[in-house]
Amino acid sequence: AGIGGGVFYSDYGSAASDDNGVTVVTAGGKRWIRNEKNYANVTWFGAHQSKTIAENDAAFLSARNSIPFGVIYVPLGTYKLSSKISLNASGYILKGDGPDITVLEFYGDNGIKTGIEVNNGSWDDATETYTFGGTSIGSTKIQDMSIVSATSVDSTGVVFARATKQCSLDRVKIVGWNVPYRMYGSWYAKMNQCSIESNVNPGRVGYETNDFTWFECDHTSNANGHIEFESTGTCRKLQY
Repeated sequence: AGIGGGVFYSDYGSAASDDNGVTVVTAGGKRWIRNEKNYANVTWFGAHQSKTIAENDAAFLSARNSIPFGVIYVPLGTYKLSSKISLNASGYILKGDGPDITVLEFYGDNGIKTGIEVNNGSWDDATETYTFGGTSIGSTKIQDMSIVSATSVDSTGVVFARATKQCSLDRVKIVGWNVPYRMYGSWYAKMNQCSIESNVNPGRVGYETNDFTWFECDHTSNANGHIEFESTGTCRKLQY
């Protein structure tokens, strides 16, 4: 169960399913809807640093599915996860309380290949290939958290694929991954005040990524370099 409380209203005409966070269905079939618009707190759905990996995976997915866009808030704490978080639409903000304060710690239980993706479907985890095309994703952001891999083998921290029009990583620390981030086919995306630490390989940029900006980002103790510009496709106007 999630953290209770909040303001709810009764919606007699709703047929929404009980998600244990935004919509609660009573034994008599009455639906109570949380009075929040385009905002979800993962703890409403049961996420907590004391919970199991499976419980946190389910809670993060429910929070993501409860709103079509808006803020998904992750309060302070360390959350163990083994399924990737997919923000594969425009207008999402995954927001914590700060690096080392909100920590998403990923394990390899589900064969995880990516921690968080902003991906319109162009990137294929299984084959690690990118195909340019499809509708781009705009204004989806990841903010104020650490993204940590407990099992870095063959895994990527963050994937931006066709993540354009002000998609960004803001004040994010990425630690312990095989590849900390991949930026493919992403125009006008940004990394602001991020810390890239103790990853095996450099961040990778390529496949028609243009006007990409790093602002006040630190790359520290990454074994094989900081940034790799991949040969496939072209990259233009990268600002660092």
